[in-house]
Amino acid sequence: MPESDALLLNSQVKSLELQLKVLKAELGEGRLEPRSFASLYGLLQGQSDTTLEEIEQAQYKLSEGLP
Repeated sequence: MPESDALLLNSQVKSLELQLKVLKAELGEGRLEPRSFASLYGLLQGQSDTTLEEIEQAQYKLSEGLP
């Protein structure tokens, strides 16, 4: 696996772990009303080392691999 792919996957894992942490904290607070993912927009801003350019490169790579 190329280093860039490993970095991308590692960044995605970190992002998912942070999202889970936020959701678990909300459950612990007793927030049971339904909410959309859009309501979490920007909550983790600045928490990832991934740049917009890296995300766009990954999206391009994924779209190239689709049949």
